[in-house]
Amino acid sequence: MAVPEGAAESPLVEAAKIYEGSGKRTKSLIEDQFKRVERRLLLETLYPYAGLIAGLLVVFVFLWVAYKLVVEGNATAGTIIASIDIASLAGVFVLGQRAEKKQ
Repeated sequence: MAVPEGAAESPLVEAAKIYEGSGKRTKSLIEDQFKRVERRLLLETLYPYAGLIAGLLVVFVFLWVAYKLVVEGNATAGTIIASIDIASLAGVFVLGQRAEKKQ
């Protein structure tokens, strides 16, 4: 990690100088910490979407079950399951929007 000549002195430039002047053990510790920070940032980015993906999977599974019931002749049961599934999905979105407004 070479620091270009004439670069403005910033915390990153100072950190790069410290990194270059440190030993192998310290460099290893610094690199491990950077990996931990990168992983944490990745997980913090993905966690909000994990709930949405899981919810969509559940919705599609219930819609598929409702479809299968209708195709096999159980139209009433399939319609009820599909209606409840869609209503609950709409309810979750409404509650989610209310929670966002409170924050």
